[in-house]
Amino acid sequence: WRKISFFFNLSFEIKDKKIDIDQNRNVQRAEFIVRAFM
Repeated sequence: WRKISFFFNLSFEIKDKKIDIDQNRNVQRAEFIVRAFM
């Protein structure tokens, strides 16, 4: 995200995130909703 936003002169903010972890505290899945703007 940082390289893309720098190249296109964009800013972004994380609107929502959902992270699923297992019993050993390992990330199984991560889902983010991101808003990009100039």
